[in-house]
Amino acid sequence: MEKSLITHPEKPLFIEHINEEHQDDLVNIATVLINNINIAKQGNADMDINTEIERVLITEIYHQGIDIQVNYTQRPSETHFIAFPAPIEQLKELQSQYIILKQQTDKKLGRQSIKLRKQQFTFIDSFLVTANMYRLLLSTSDDIPLEQAGYAYLFDLESPHKPSQPLSRQHCYYTLRKAWHTPTEIDTQRQTLAWVDVYLHGDTAGGNWARSLKPNDVISSKREFPEKIQHLDDGKGQVLLIADETSLPTVARLLELWHNPTPPIIISITNDPADQDYLTHDIGTPAQQATIIPISQTAQAELVTTIEDTIKTHISDAGIKIDKVWGALEANTAKTLRKRLKPLFDLPRGDFVLKVYWRLNNE
Repeated sequence: MEKSLITHPEKPLFIEHINEEHQDDLVNIATVLINNINIAKQGNADMDINTEIERVLITEIYHQGIDIQVNYTQRPSETHFIAFPAPIEQLKELQSQYIILKQQTDKKLGRQSIKLRKQQFTFIDSFLVTANMYRLLLSTSDDIPLEQAGYAYLFDLESPHKPSQPLSRQHCYYTLRKAWHTPTEIDTQRQTLAWVDVYLHGDTAGGNWARSLKPNDVISSKREFPEKIQHLDDGKGQVLLIADETSLPTVARLLELWHNPTPPIIISITNDPADQDYLTHDIGTPAQQATIIPISQTAQAELVTTIEDTIKTHISDAGIKIDKVWGALEANTAKTLRKRLKPLFDLPRGDFVLKVYWRLNNE
């Protein structure tokens, strides 16, 4: 296939972002598409298909696809070309083609994937759960996950009650805290309700949008994203969860659905100590059984060291071994902490998930 390079000043930033933050996706794309593996048809979605691959890097982007470098643990690296489902004209089309590649891969792995679809919610009410965690009570369609932690929706932040004006952010991901079916007060017809918790931190597009909503407002999302928590599903081993205000809703739902006989250790990071009550607000026994270690964030630059030292002290004093990790934090914090904790725990890639949920100065 004849290939023509994409030229754009932001291309290196996109490559760096995908290589740093979507390594698991790249490994799966490389393994499944290069070798044409179809785990779903084999009926073994838990099969470890990429133990030989150490790292996968995008090295170049063309109108027709991407070059990837596959680094193996026991053999020389290889370079492969992965074609897009459809050629792109501009860099802004790259995200949609990358998402399609991920969807194709996840389908062959028998896993949930990103959904590019519009979902509507009707705003019912709102209230503060803690000092800065603002809960939206919404009604929606039945097509919503009831027993899944960390499922996120990319909401349109356009306010129904304010004149249209340029926003610093047009859309924002918010995690589904919980969803359930219930009879209505009028009759027995089933209604689907949901909580979406929004962290309020100053004059931000997301916080302003959430506070502007009024009863019966219809809000919408354009994309859905399932969380990477498959490694926690086997109910075995000591799990470490690391979360700040943006990812505590995922941890809260994980606790409600917890079936591992070993309670998790949770590093709970909040700017305001008053928000530390979030995990015990409406969860009950699972939260009481977990070991929750609070960290009140005072300086971003010191946060990684504080988290690392806190974890080292706890596992040393308790004499325990961490078997699995899930966490989600600010981009620079997650990236640095990932490098610090990987050698400490020495876990397989699939058992160590530390994600980016937000970026400084992105509101």
